Amino acid sequence: MRASGKFDEAGLCFQQALTIRETVLGEEHNDTAISLNELGRWYEERGDLILAKEYYKRALSISLKVLGETHPLTAEYLNNVGISLVEIGELVEAESYFHQAFTINEAIFGVEHPDTAMNLNNLGYLHQNAGNPIKAQDYHQQALAIRKSILGRDHPDTAQSMSNLGIALRDQGQLNQAQHYLETALTIRETVLGKDHPRTAICLDHLGLLLQDLGEIDAAWNYFERALAVRRAALGTNHPKTADSLDHLGHLLFDLGDSDTARIYVEQALAIRQKTLGENHPLTVQTLKDLISLSPTQPSFI
Repeated sequence: MRASGKFDEAGLCFQQALTIRETVLGEEHNDTAISLNELGRWYEERGDLILAKEYYKRALSISLKVLGETHPLTAEYLNNVGISLVEIGELVEAESYFHQAFTINEAIFGVEHPDTAMNLNNLGYLHQNAGNPIKAQDYHQQALAIRKSILGRDHPDTAQSMSNLGIALRDQGQLNQAQHYLETALTIRETVLGKDHPRTAICLDHLGLLLQDLGEIDAAWNYFERALAVRRAALGTNHPKTADSLDHLGHLLFDLGDSDTARIYVEQALAIRQKTLGENHPLTVQTLKDLISLSPTQPSFI
């Protein structure tokens, strides 16, 4: 994540680079595709996921024409399109992109390679979001084994696989194992990336959910608040991940009987999700349902 003070400046630089490359090199040049991909990543980091998807798709279209269907950069762009599709809830389409990227990288690099492990990780992430934690666990275990072997235990990518494996295990009710992986991932990320990194916040947030499952409410609240603080500082107040933290705090408050304050948090989460994910995203729809259930009186047609 780029420093927040230079975030908008970075976006301006990426846009200027794209304009120059389109003018000098043309709209179907590999360097133009690289600029489009950079802008896609910038919008993704901002939480503007629909725009990110469009830039990633433009980069992919150029790469397919210029570099071909089996080039590593084509695989990278396929992967990026897939991630953006998962984030906006278009899971069926995303799976196709991930499988194409995996096929390319496996053919070029073999199974025991960081890029192939990344593809496995992303397939796991997709199944995680699709509500298939057993499939997700299988992919994350494969990715973790490769990353541990090649990159080492204390690498950020290894921590990513540990975190995702912990999430998949929690979704299956295997809370002790899940806690082990999430706490290990948190330790690695705090050490390597820092306590204020967005990926560190992912571990904090999911440890909060796990501790809430275990009935350790005070500890869960602490993790949720820490995750929210990191996300507001690193990602901004209108990012989908910030909405996740607000939503989790709201549900915890509801469980504690403070429905009025809970509603405030969930309303904030809903506003962010409507803006960044759209009205029809599964998270937006679910948040709206949750907000109705938190209301003191419900309309007769609900």
